[in-house]
Amino acid sequence: MKMFTTFLFFSIGLLSCVDAMANLDYGIEKIIKEYETVVLNLASAAEEAYKGRCNRTDCSFGECSPISCTSALEAEDKTTDFGHVNINLFKDQCQSNCTERAVNFTSSVVQYPVEDVQALADSEFTTEVCWTRELNKVFVERDPRNFEGHVVRWQYIATPTGFYRYYPGSAAIECSIFDPRIRPWYIAATSGPKNVILVLDVSSSMILYDRLARLKTAAKRVLQTLTLFDHVGVVYFANEANYLKVGSERTLFLASRDNVDKMNAKIDNLDFGAYSNFESAFQKTFDLLNDSISLGDTTKCHSIILFMTDGNPTVGERNHLKLREKIRDLNREENDTKKAIVFTFSLGHARNADLLKSIACDSGGIFTTLSSQGDIHQALGQYYYYLQSLVVEDQVEPIWVEPYIDAFGLGNITTLSLALYDKTLQPYRLIGVVGADLLLDDLKAFDPNNYTKIVENLASRGDCSRDKDISPCLLDAIRVANIGDNSSRCSTDVDLNCTKSTETIIGLGCSNYDSKPNFCNSTRESYEEEVCFFGSPIMLSPPCYGVTHFHPSLVDMDIPSSAHIDSPQAILFMLPLLAIISASFNLF
Repeated sequence: MKMFTTFLFFSIGLLSCVDAMANLDYGIEKIIKEYETVVLNLASAAEEAYKGRCNRTDCSFGECSPISCTSALEAEDKTTDFGHVNINLFKDQCQSNCTERAVNFTSSVVQYPVEDVQALADSEFTTEVCWTRELNKVFVERDPRNFEGHVVRWQYIATPTGFYRYYPGSAAIECSIFDPRIRPWYIAATSGPKNVILVLDVSSSMILYDRLARLKTAAKRVLQTLTLFDHVGVVYFANEANYLKVGSERTLFLASRDNVDKMNAKIDNLDFGAYSNFESAFQKTFDLLNDSISLGDTTKCHSIILFMTDGNPTVGERNHLKLREKIRDLNREENDTKKAIVFTFSLGHARNADLLKSIACDSGGIFTTLSSQGDIHQALGQYYYYLQSLVVEDQVEPIWVEPYIDAFGLGNITTLSLALYDKTLQPYRLIGVVGADLLLDDLKAFDPNNYTKIVENLASRGDCSRDKDISPCLLDAIRVANIGDNSSRCSTDVDLNCTKSTETIIGLGCSNYDSKPNFCNSTRESYEEEVCFFGSPIMLSPPCYGVTHFHPSLVDMDIPSSAHIDSPQAILFMLPLLAIISASFNLF
């Protein structure tokens, strides 16, 4: 029944795109239904595995989990169905493209956004590596290369800790550069539609201590997590406040990839002013929100303001009590509810903490500090937790996202993702997000004229019924979740009986497990050797020694293990081979 209800949701979404549906090929509808089946089956298996996570006895032995950025994956399959690989085969001499990627269709791989995954010894991380191992059975149950007549692309699960397991197994350059929690498919599945307004201080003090750079990085990080069913606006202020616009409009704009890219460029070009006018900043922010609401340029869902500054106001209203009252008045609806939740971020010293914390607390929001580039994800973590807590699990549906470029070189893809929750806790705790990637060319083959309209229509749909009020205890838990102390708590929080509220934010690992996960012991020689299937044809550009292609019969020849592909010994070893090959092609 759940699967039928979910597919009915997508069918309605398709029918609402009248022009695109006029000539819709049955194949597109079939693929969409099949992907829904894949994701729902993956979600069901993940929920079952999670329930039994602390009852397993084989977490420290048995099937090991390869690490995408360090393990030797022993991939015996080669394919172009999961992206091309660009590698430097001959260091400093020739650029090479592997025509086929080495993948392992019998196993998934894991990663975590840190430099050294092997060093992790946390019980929760060990628990996640262990219970998600069960998903291998689901991954390989159906051959993804021929599922109902087409290829199912990357499949994966990501958790609130940043843990990521994906299939089929293939090498990643490094683990630390990828954090699944800030990917659009993860945020979309866990937050629903929203209006987001970034308010950025560009006064003269922001040029000190790299603050302006941190502000720009944080702002662009937020923009990158938004999707087609979000609306966004950017206000910047110094002596006075103004809007950043992607066109001539003075309202929130749709968070499409094109609009976000334009806004990122404008943020990069922001220059600093002289003074800092909080009053003007909030007036301009609520003018933008009010105008957008009256003109219908919002999601008609909850609104969030992210206010980033390094100090106190130096012009405009500077009295803290009067300024807070002005902001409360601007944020007050006629029925005495709030128009928006305000998050405040301090990029400066502690002297402005009291005012920023008060502004956030007055709206039911959260204050945090952003003292270095490395703190950006931690500081934004409370914002992400807040978004995840707005979701009512019983109403969660799989979410499509706007097409984007696959990090593995697959090309333009879209993702169907679904958030999973632990229903034994009140409120529900987020377990993670499962997803499957769909290559747009697979849709284009069926309907080259309308496939993009169909995908964009699906990606722009969101359900405001997911919106809910957050309890004071859960809000208190969010405030301390990533910080580890009481610096973000509001003064009234001490009166709450919420001694265990943080347990709904940070999951507990299973104490009966060893502290270190059961990773595979084999270590790869290099990323290039691991990711490129060397038995496949390789194009050399520019030509090396007059050779443009390897001869297929010679490429499969064994290379001595001591001759690494980027070493001088390897090049010397390959020179006779190249001469033979080039002679066979009469290239000399």
